[in-house]
Amino acid sequence: MRNGDVKGAKVPLAVILGLMAIAICQLIPLPWSVWTELPKRSAIAEIDTLLGMAGVSRPLSLDPARTWNTLFALLVPLAALVLFCIQSGRYVRMSLLALVALALASAAVGYLQAIGIKALHFYAITHDHHPVGLFSNKNHQAVLLVWLLMTVAWFATLIDPASRKAKAHGAAVLATLFVIFPLILLSGSRAGLLMSFPALMISLWLLSRSKVYQLSAAKKVNMKRVRVAFILAALIIVLAGIFSVLALSDRQAALSRLFASDPADEMRWIFLPLLWEMTGDFFVLGTGFGAFAATFHMYESTETLGPGYLNQAHLDPLQLIIEGGIPALILAAWGSVWLVWKILALWMSGKRPHRDLAIYLASAIGVWFAASLIDYPLRAPIISVVFVILTAHLGISSVRGGRDMMRQPSESTRQRKQ
Repeated sequence: MRNGDVKGAKVPLAVILGLMAIAICQLIPLPWSVWTELPKRSAIAEIDTLLGMAGVSRPLSLDPARTWNTLFALLVPLAALVLFCIQSGRYVRMSLLALVALALASAAVGYLQAIGIKALHFYAITHDHHPVGLFSNKNHQAVLLVWLLMTVAWFATLIDPASRKAKAHGAAVLATLFVIFPLILLSGSRAGLLMSFPALMISLWLLSRSKVYQLSAAKKVNMKRVRVAFILAALIIVLAGIFSVLALSDRQAALSRLFASDPADEMRWIFLPLLWEMTGDFFVLGTGFGAFAATFHMYESTETLGPGYLNQAHLDPLQLIIEGGIPALILAAWGSVWLVWKILALWMSGKRPHRDLAIYLASAIGVWFAASLIDYPLRAPIISVVFVILTAHLGISSVRGGRDMMRQPSESTRQRKQ
């Protein structure tokens, strides 16, 4: 790292380090007299007294093992952020393309799962009747694909129409959009379905801003356009085959599940009053990161007991407050204000590439925030990496002009040699 490498991403870096600092503080043993004064500790203190353990120092976290897990899990987005910041301009774009390739791999696995290859479900507890890709949760897969739609469309705005491969790249973008959108519907995720159509509109708007398609529209039909049409027709045939397989198997229920009642969704509404009660009780210092599931057991009534369980709140803003209290809320608010400010600054620059980037980043980051209102996507390691790199790209672009203005690889190589 050099001085200035993380200049544009200081706030995301500070937020991650701040969350790690909160987790460490939640693991520090507290004196018995202090610990027993914290909310909802009286029952645990009585058990300690009956077991002859009165006076034992305990940390603030109600589930220290999971708080340790959260602390170590934050190393993943931290490493991704720092590694992204030290890249030269050329490799910044390659880093984003690597994320696109990862999402495409998840999509490919999802299609194979959709046609009945159950061995590709990699988790014991998963939505095994849905194409979840590399995830265990159908919503995480669907929202990742929604992000992929907009990302591929934004890359279309970066295609140089004068390059020899401009037409091929333009055709690849259209083909990717055409293949990904049906998989979002097949995922069975209502969140993905609701977000897919606004995402598709934004993608089409970004495509309209691409000079490649603008130049193509201005020309008469030629052989290159015929070849593109042929590629699209081939993709239609492939997809028609996939849907035929689905129609002839028990997978035809994939689309109907979008409109069927979901017990998990019903549980969220039933437990919402309990979540608000937990928020009120632990608003100041929190229960400890990762301690939600253990804490929820103290609030769950006998009427709501059943074979299912609630491992997360599925309402991440509330869960962040429940687990992290006011300190975590302050960090989240600071980071959110910084994101809005940077996006507005990028838009107000008035330059066309900057505005395209501002629209893309606002939409891409907004998708993850919207999904966090009904699920917990940012807690998945892959998605945390995607999110933190988007925020870093926003910050670095505001500092370096929104273009590939970082040092060239040859320069960094010379510095390493020196």
